[in-house]
Amino acid sequence: MPKKKPIAKRLDKLFDDIKHEEPGAEAKPRSRKRVSEEKGQSTPQPKATVKKARAFDQAPSNVIRTDTALSLAFQLGQSNWATLQVVDETDTRNWTDEEQLLVKQVADQLSLALENARLFQETQRRAQEMTALAEVGREVSATLNLETVLERIAEYAKDLLQAESSAVYLPSPDSKAWQAISVVGEDAEEIKNDPIKSGRGILGKIAVDKVGRIVNSASNEAGAVTVAGTNVHDYEHIMGTPILIQDRVTGLMAVWRTGEGLEFNQTELEFLNSLAQQAAIAIENARLFKSVTDSQGQLAEALRIGRMGYFEYDLPNGVLTLTDEMLALVGSSAEKEGGNKFPLREILKKYVIAEDVQPTLATISDLIKHPEKKKLSQEIRFKTLDGKIIWVEVIYSIEMDSSGRYSKVVGSSQDITERKINELTQSAITHISESALTSKTVEELFQAVHDSIQTLLPARNFYVALYDRSTNEITFPYHVDEIDDDWSPRGLGRGLTSHVIRTGKPLRTTPEIFSELEASGEIVSDGIRSVDWLGVPLRSGGVVRGVMAVQTYDASVRITENQVESFSLIGAQTAAAFERLQAREELAKSEADLRALFAAMEDVILVYDKEGRYVRIAPTNPSRLFLPPEDMIGKKITEVLPKELQQPFMDAIQQTITSGQTTKIEYPLDLNDQIYWFDATLSKLNEDQVFWVARDITERKLAEEALQRRNTYLAASSEIGRLVTSTLDLNSIFTRTVSLISERFGFYFASLYSTQDDEYYAILREATGEAGEKMKSLNHRVVIGSQTIIGQAAGTGEVVIANDVTTEP
Repeated sequence: MPKKKPIAKRLDKLFDDIKHEEPGAEAKPRSRKRVSEEKGQSTPQPKATVKKARAFDQAPSNVIRTDTALSLAFQLGQSNWATLQVVDETDTRNWTDEEQLLVKQVADQLSLALENARLFQETQRRAQEMTALAEVGREVSATLNLETVLERIAEYAKDLLQAESSAVYLPSPDSKAWQAISVVGEDAEEIKNDPIKSGRGILGKIAVDKVGRIVNSASNEAGAVTVAGTNVHDYEHIMGTPILIQDRVTGLMAVWRTGEGLEFNQTELEFLNSLAQQAAIAIENARLFKSVTDSQGQLAEALRIGRMGYFEYDLPNGVLTLTDEMLALVGSSAEKEGGNKFPLREILKKYVIAEDVQPTLATISDLIKHPEKKKLSQEIRFKTLDGKIIWVEVIYSIEMDSSGRYSKVVGSSQDITERKINELTQSAITHISESALTSKTVEELFQAVHDSIQTLLPARNFYVALYDRSTNEITFPYHVDEIDDDWSPRGLGRGLTSHVIRTGKPLRTTPEIFSELEASGEIVSDGIRSVDWLGVPLRSGGVVRGVMAVQTYDASVRITENQVESFSLIGAQTAAAFERLQAREELAKSEADLRALFAAMEDVILVYDKEGRYVRIAPTNPSRLFLPPEDMIGKKITEVLPKELQQPFMDAIQQTITSGQTTKIEYPLDLNDQIYWFDATLSKLNEDQVFWVARDITERKLAEEALQRRNTYLAASSEIGRLVTSTLDLNSIFTRTVSLISERFGFYFASLYSTQDDEYYAILREATGEAGEKMKSLNHRVVIGSQTIIGQAAGTGEVVIANDVTTEP
């Protein structure tokens, strides 16, 4: 067998006299643009997805021979084939087996070289993709500017996918349209100006299906839509993918490429999906950042509206840090204070009223000594820079540092002035109402009023003025004042008190308001000038009976407009309490005369007004009153009597006043767990009142009831007598007798037993109901003389009564 010649020499011999093929004309680049997406799209140049290419390893039978050429086909990639052809144009040539084997070896080497080149190219592309993804990840984490990040992602997609254009879309608020936010490459303005509609076109369907897609030669795709302002071209390719956060589409990515052989492939779609994941992270980060920013803004607004601030007290250093909202509560700011950190006691002295400083320090100290309590709260009063007083609820909690030591007290303060004022006003009204019943003198009543308003408004200086229209004189039955000591009676003049009496309206003055009133001539200063003054009228029966007023002499302690309403409510309640006290005093003056007048009477004598209010109660028979007289005077029937009597009483009163005729009413009353019956006669006293005389008819009622029961018993006995004489059938007599007794007297059970002298048992003859039937079926009998009720009655022949059968044997 001959030796093989060196391959170089063999190749030289093989290609001797073979001319090189003339290169073809250079391909001209294709013009842009057809966008074949639901709007038209272009495509970046594809990466070849070639698997290992190899030549045929069969014998030279795979070689195609002609007279002048030698050709060999071999596989190039997964689905591509290539041909190696050797042409000899000089003469007719007979290709030898050795030459054919040589061509095959060259094809094998060429296939291997091409595969290595493809793998190297693929490795480089993968490295570029990984580098790009890493850079995108860093940029996503480095900035929260969404447009900047999406612009970089679009650039990476265009460059690495060798695309002509790349775009990132975000949804409209209703997710029915998608707007290109970041576009790089050709036709950027046209793409930005042409939104995508969900479900329409290639990208629109991707948004609905939530799955990435490759559409090569998009002009052939049914339903493709051209981007407005661009032209349609052959071999336009588009690749798009949704930007997903979980299962929610938050955006779209698309790339376009144009050219024959530049189709997109699955590997490129996977890379685009990776970029879409980075875009999803950027979009979600931006959304979360916006949400946090909005929440912070909303929180700040909520704190402003809710009048809430926060603080932090550093225990080791004794420094209190206040937020801007906290300083705003007292009408200050960090700029006004020169910062927001202060010594604790200094800031408390400045902004907490003196009475509440010590309780505040005590609460903080308690939490420090007992950290297991974790959280404490209290309600205190702040004084603002302009002298107003506000109520705040302070919540304290204690926290540890990194070493596990309790190092700071943090908390919040919320303005609760409106709620607290309402609570205090209601409490004051209740206290004044109670005082109207317990106070023995006018001075005691007004002292109670003064005590009640101390927490509502500045009340160190307080007085009550009463006006007597008959003498046109003002007196001051109660007054407490730090400066003014002239409280002698005076005539109605032109001062502040007289102004309220004349107008009948509340009046609040500041130095500015006072000067305006004085300049207009409406008032004339008739005493010591105060800083703020507030007076409200005391009305009784629609007439101003006096004035209740507070005033301040310190410019740092102010009376606000918000306090006018609550003070007016207190004034109305004070006037009612004063009227009630006067009614009590008038009653006390005439009580002795009334007692003497009615000493010999046992009837209950009352005077009601048309609203059912107890105006007078004669001391004739207190034991027949529902409550003691002092607990009824001034109150209404609806406040005293049981509900079932309220309407009948009011109807009788209204009928008497309306008709002017005498009215009678009978009613029961539960007094000390015993029912008493009364027969009341009502007569009209005047247009607003009736005279009520109620006589105790309990004995008569009891006698009537006893008589009625006796008549019922007699009637039943008479009927039983007629029954006995009308028949000789014992069973019929027994049956009809027990039925008659049960029906006439309303008993739920009745029975009849018989005895004989020579027997020891009382035998049941008849009984009512199911129990009776069962007892008869069992031939029920009782031993005569036993401890049972029947046994005792049969044995002794006497009546036995048992009101509680559960205690009987």
